[in-house]
Amino acid sequence: MLPVIRLPDVVSGLALALLAVVYYVGSRGLPEGPAFFPRLLSGALLVLGATIALRALRKGTRPQRCETTPWPLALVGLTVAYALTFTQIGFLASTFAYTAGVSFLLGQRGVRLVVLAGVTTLSIYALLGLGLGAPLP
Repeated sequence: MLPVIRLPDVVSGLALALLAVVYYVGSRGLPEGPAFFPRLLSGALLVLGATIALRALRKGTRPQRCETTPWPLALVGLTVAYALTFTQIGFLASTFAYTAGVSFLLGQRGVRLVVLAGVTTLSIYALLGLGLGAPLP
């Protein structure tokens, strides 16, 4: 019997790789110092996306029924929305909303979600904006 390609994994991997390329292109407008971290992340995302797609093509196992919600697609949607709104609504608001959305997808609820999103946003701001002097919208 011929192996069945896991098409959702191939599509997810290619979508992540494409997102990495878009993210890298977007970082080209940053000065060299602050551009290092976004470029590092885009490179890692490209490698991970390509790995997901290639593994799905190579393994070709029979698809199994998945009982989970389609949160990976929602995560990609949140990430695209974050990239599109980052400069319009600013770093703090967009990062807080993105972190809260990701936390919600991963099961956090209530006060814990808000605290996690707030601490994460302020930590990133302190590291990048204050510590490294990166220009943030």
